[in-house]
Amino acid sequence: MLKHYEKILMDAERRAALYIKNQVRDKTSPYYGAIISESNIPDPRTNIFILAQLIELYVNKDSAYYFDSNLYESILLLIDYVKQVQRHDGTFDLNTCNFFSAPDTAFAINAMIPAYRLLKRHVEECGGWEETDSGSIEIKPGCRESRNAAEFIFCEITKIMERAGIRHHERRISHPEPQVGDCSMPDDPL
Repeated sequence: MLKHYEKILMDAERRAALYIKNQVRDKTSPYYGAIISESNIPDPRTNIFILAQLIELYVNKDSAYYFDSNLYESILLLIDYVKQVQRHDGTFDLNTCNFFSAPDTAFAINAMIPAYRLLKRHVEECGGWEETDSGSIEIKPGCRESRNAAEFIFCEITKIMERAGIRHHERRISHPEPQVGDCSMPDDPL
């Protein structure tokens, strides 16, 4: 089983290197921060799948990308792209045919759940953060810089998931409503 894990990790790291190489770094491009696929179309759903994979490598102690500053920069650019292409109603498009697509949004958010949970674990181990009255994030003292980065990513991912309707799902299964200004979600919302 260990050999299988090592192969999966090695393959994921190889893909991450390709993703980073294919990330749009031209600030004038409407696709700035996106990962361009072989079809030459930066699809939001595919980019969310990639984002989840990069986050999982970023917080994996066995990964060569563990709290890597270059990967962190790529993750932040990709988060900005994802936030830019998320529709006002929280949905994402499948660029080739489905616009304002609830099913594609569900697939994308579902892919983010493992990364969300890994980030949540790191945040809990570190002690968390506080959101100020102005809406900015203030990291609680005592966290290593790398943990601060994981917390920031966690907060940004939480916002994307909330815009996609995760709060509505929580209400249906009787989870308590998150407090206004709280950047966290109830324990294990899904």
